[in-house]
Amino acid sequence: MKKFLGLLILLMMIASNCLAMTFSQPIEIGWIGISQVSKGAGGFMFKNETYNNGSYYTGYKKDNKDSYGKGNVQFGNGSDSLYVHYDAYKQNKNRVNVGSNNISNTVVLDVFNTWIYKISTDEGITFYAFREWYGPDSDWIIVGKKNDGVWVKYFYTNDVTKKYFAPSRHGASSANYGIPTCNGNTIIIRYGINGASGDKKPSGEFRFKWDDKAQWFGVEQVMY
Repeated sequence: MKKFLGLLILLMMIASNCLAMTFSQPIEIGWIGISQVSKGAGGFMFKNETYNNGSYYTGYKKDNKDSYGKGNVQFGNGSDSLYVHYDAYKQNKNRVNVGSNNISNTVVLDVFNTWIYKISTDEGITFYAFREWYGPDSDWIIVGKKNDGVWVKYFYTNDVTKKYFAPSRHGASSANYGIPTCNGNTIIIRYGINGASGDKKPSGEFRFKWDDKAQWFGVEQVMY
């Protein structure tokens, strides 16, 4: 009887592992930047977009042809395309809405020098990872579309920093995060502290494991 129960538990564990959602490795798909007035004309800049219906930004230069003022930009193609709604004329000039083509189904983000990565899964769910990178500081925001079609923000490494690390005395981030890797249903992001890079001088890593029942990510810290 004990052997039978042990075998049953083992089979259930194997089945559970087989049923777990599997993530692809992150692929860089685009970039969003804010044109600096001292070097350019203000407004938004993009790389690798597939569509942009915006007009050029004329807040500082009427003949500007380098950056955009207001519109909607698309990254990728098909049902899992990512849309970014932007408006450089509003008060929060670097604030955008990301997610659906319908702005009412989007997530609000602040961007400045922001690289976009795509993480696909074997269950058709797609996550987008936004890397905000300025000087030594590097943070990630993970967004995606739930099964009901609603776009949400799953986690922000700046919130993780506030929870796990003491505040920096100099205004910079206490932790800087490297480019994620994926293992099964887990997003792994290495971090460095005291100004170190999570890419080159990692002090540890955070493992964001997908909980299929909760339809959300858990978090585990591993220190090196």
